[in-house]
Amino acid sequence: MSFIHTLISGVLDFFRSITLANIIAGFRNVLRGIFVDLPRILWQGLLALGRGIHATLVSFFGGLYWCVYCIIYGLQWVCMYVPKRVGMIILQIAGGIQGSFTELFIWLFPKTMA
Repeated sequence: MSFIHTLISGVLDFFRSITLANIIAGFRNVLRGIFVDLPRILWQGLLALGRGIHATLVSFFGGLYWCVYCIIYGLQWVCMYVPKRVGMIILQIAGGIQGSFTELFIWLFPKTMA
């Protein structure tokens, strides 16, 4: 009987010692594990898998693989470079239009911009 009393007393003391700060810290650790550490581990695993596949293909096909790899890498670079540049051009045009509307607003209502 005293064993059960001691056990229950120990458990209750443990739960009494838990504070809100401990709960928040635990919740932050869980969220960090889900949203930071898990994606990082998955990314490292995918990188290792990619390196393994790359090494296997190089050993099987040699120079032919390198030629195909460079062609695909170049096409991927072009496919990523052109949309980025078009996006930057659109953002620059939008910034110019925004600046012109700001100047127009200042010209029409000069006292509101003081």
